[in-house]
Amino acid sequence: MKAYVDRLGWLVAMGLAGVTVMGLIELAEFYRRQDPPDAVSRATYPAEADVTLPPRGETYKLIGRQVGFLNFVVRYDDRLYRGGQLVSDGGIKTLRKWGVRTILSVTPDDSERKYVAAAGLKLVELPLDKQKPVPKQTLRKFLDTIEAERGRFYLHSLSGCRRAGALAAAYRIHVGGWEFDKAVFEFGRLGGCLKDDHKLLESIRKP
Repeated sequence: MKAYVDRLGWLVAMGLAGVTVMGLIELAEFYRRQDPPDAVSRATYPAEADVTLPPRGETYKLIGRQVGFLNFVVRYDDRLYRGGQLVSDGGIKTLRKWGVRTILSVTPDDSERKYVAAAGLKLVELPLDKQKPVPKQTLRKFLDTIEAERGRFYLHSLSGCRRAGALAAAYRIHVGGWEFDKAVFEFGRLGGCLKDDHKLLESIRKP
């Protein structure tokens, strides 16, 4: 009887080991099929950060999580990056590496002003209330800055998804010539809420 139990235990153990191995093989195959990460996506990010990345898209490049930023970063084109709040000078160093010269901040604070000034970059403050439409003068200031300044821009709000996302959609419409519906679809893919943010979105339409 003991020999039978020992043999049964051995078979169960081998079966579980086989399941584990097969699971690891399937997991490895899954990751092998994914698009290789961009070089900048390999930066260390705090383990406790709860960040849900958007899907990859054809109209933007997902850079992902980065040290010195809240949430994630995306690149719209060769001029505009968008993401979450800067939380350390490590984020400033990364922006300089990307060639960013101007930071467009929806949620500026004293810490950010200090980081930006020390780095010799330009800070353009664009405070917005996510419960209200984008003021016409704020939208005009954003678009005029894009038109007047050279180099690359980093646009952010706190999470980077809603208020900064709405301004990025305005960039698509007013600078890139996109249709409103196409820009709003991209806004939704990148974390915006079409239901809650309709006031922001309606206010960035072309007149």
